[in-house]
Amino acid sequence: MQLYALDKSSLVLASHAVRDRSYLCPECHAFVRIRGGGRRQIHFYHARRPATCRQHGKSLAHLQIQLHLKSLIPSLTLEKRFESRIADAHWAEEKIVFEVQCSPITLQEAKTRCEDYRKLGLTPVWILHDRRYNRFKLTPAEEYLRSQTTTFYTDGRSIYDQFDVCQKLRRVFRGPRILVNPALPQKKALESLFSRNWPLSFHGDLFHRITPQQLEHLKKIQKKHQKPRRWSLWKKAYRFLLYRLLEQTSI
Repeated sequence: MQLYALDKSSLVLASHAVRDRSYLCPECHAFVRIRGGGRRQIHFYHARRPATCRQHGKSLAHLQIQLHLKSLIPSLTLEKRFESRIADAHWAEEKIVFEVQCSPITLQEAKTRCEDYRKLGLTPVWILHDRRYNRFKLTPAEEYLRSQTTTFYTDGRSIYDQFDVCQKLRRVFRGPRILVNPALPQKKALESLFSRNWPLSFHGDLFHRITPQQLEHLKKIQKKHQKPRRWSLWKKAYRFLLYRLLEQTSI
């Protein structure tokens, strides 16, 4: 499911395409056609299911988030091609690419995408859908993204930031949602905030809102939740004694 396709060498938006006419997928160059309308989002679909194509695998939620970003930032270019990459949205004036992620992604793929965009002088901003992300368990890719580059979450209607405490791929504390305006990047230089080492901030996020007093309060919360719990210490002691007992009985 995708919003754009190629008509010869130019991109065509799905809502402007002609029905019963074949176009080309900008990624795999297979034939695509138009469908949808009424209550269903108009989009392109592949005439034959491709073996591998990121455009084909996009969900309706993915498309809706792209359109939401476009409504907030009219100058965005959706499905912008950069050499071997197609960015979900490109903000040329700010040299920003938005990557929307609703499906699983490997740690290696997340790292590679970020590195590819940085080599082009672009700052990647990730929007992770909370149907799959922002859960109790973190994926390795999510742990990397939330610390290495600007990463927010979305419920499909709004984009938000939050303060949380994570330990060993577990989210042990999660604060309230803080609405973010991705149309207003902040120009000030950033200092590392807890585990975040972001190159860019936006109006409404933690970097923008936090005061020195609030920072001290959040540090106390982080310290409290990073302490090993009593039951965990008992579990380790029990396991140690069990192993010693097994060693003695096996002699």
